[in-house]
Amino acid sequence: MIKKDDSILEEIRNLELRYEKLNKKFKKLNILKTKKYYYNEKDKSDFLFLWEKYIDFFKKLKKLIKQNKYRRFFFIINYEKMVIRRYLLIFYINCLIDLVNNFWKHEEFLRILLSEKYRFDFNRIANYIYKPNFINLLNTPVIFIKIFKEKIDKKYYFMLIKEQKHILENKRVLTDYRNFYYYIKKIFYKVLFFFSEKIWKFISKIKFSTRKKWLIKKKNIEEYLKIAKPWDIFLSRWNWEASNIAIPWFWKHMSMYLWTWKFLKKQFLEKYSFLKVMDNNSHYIIEATWEWVEISKIEDFISHNDYLWISRTIFSDDKINRSLEKAIWYFWTPYDFIFNFYSNTNVICSELVLKSYSKDFKNDEWLSIKLEKFRLSLIYPPNNFVKKIKLDKKLKFVMFIDSIEKTWKNFISDEKEFYNSTKRSRFSLMLK
Repeated sequence: MIKKDDSILEEIRNLELRYEKLNKKFKKLNILKTKKYYYNEKDKSDFLFLWEKYIDFFKKLKKLIKQNKYRRFFFIINYEKMVIRRYLLIFYINCLIDLVNNFWKHEEFLRILLSEKYRFDFNRIANYIYKPNFINLLNTPVIFIKIFKEKIDKKYYFMLIKEQKHILENKRVLTDYRNFYYYIKKIFYKVLFFFSEKIWKFISKIKFSTRKKWLIKKKNIEEYLKIAKPWDIFLSRWNWEASNIAIPWFWKHMSMYLWTWKFLKKQFLEKYSFLKVMDNNSHYIIEATWEWVEISKIEDFISHNDYLWISRTIFSDDKINRSLEKAIWYFWTPYDFIFNFYSNTNVICSELVLKSYSKDFKNDEWLSIKLEKFRLSLIYPPNNFVKKIKLDKKLKFVMFIDSIEKTWKNFISDEKEFYNSTKRSRFSLMLK
């Protein structure tokens, strides 16, 4: 049987052994090995599964720290508990340092993933150690504690040696700096989102033309529906809107074809009851608009565009159904006005499509992409999708509905003209 005064040491040792196992497992996670910064669902779930164990570990460590209060009154100190408490706090800091080092280049994504999953940011874990009594204890020199060495049982001496090693390494400053950086960054993005939302919504209402019709006609829709499939990807563009100036590239928008309500009812009605309100004989698309992700009738969508390209993925039925289900899962998700591809709480048009066709597990079919820097964020521009179809065998060209603005004509263009469309100007005035 363990003596009462030895039980703390036993608990600490068990926690240390538990943490060593956790840390080894964490380093082996596939999510930390990815090179393209594009993370599949299986790797995310493995990471979050292990993180649940980290949460339990940290809870027990915090509980142990709280239990070891070393002051009974202002002048009466239990020096053994003081050493234990300080040792536990340093152990806590070292765990945080390990996590930051393990996160490495994936830190931005992993912090966002944790924030959205648990509704608090990674810094909240570190904030626990910034209590005045903890800071005071951590900054107490080891040499001062050693003055009271004779009041401490010899079995606690190893804690002072480890403390000394930590002070010499002095890694805590780096951890504090990184947590502070991401904390400030999070606040900055909240402010940026607020102003960006106002600005982008204002810009989206500005039109440089009084026309009330677009170049794509009803006959184009009818022609497409003859060959349509419920996994087609659309690229589209409308002229004479201020947003065209703000967003580089010719192609501005991506969306996804869902098929008829009859098809959606058969596949997804049990999981998504809101599909009941749709018209039985209509065809639907899903897109991220300036408000949120919405499902629209295809005639309402296409008739508000001047150019439209349709592509098709060559995937298995299982993958296509999973992709459609993921797209519908984003229904009503707000638009992301700061273009943060790593966030799932807000999405932009290209992000909605590409995340729907992302990997669910290691050998899954998917649309491989390379994110591109745009302002302060990583995104995937719709224009890049045109270049991708040339190289990716998983995609095939279906139809390109082209237009001539000056003569108010629209027609079906060939594949070659479609590839050349990326060279066209973003400005409507410069188009033929």
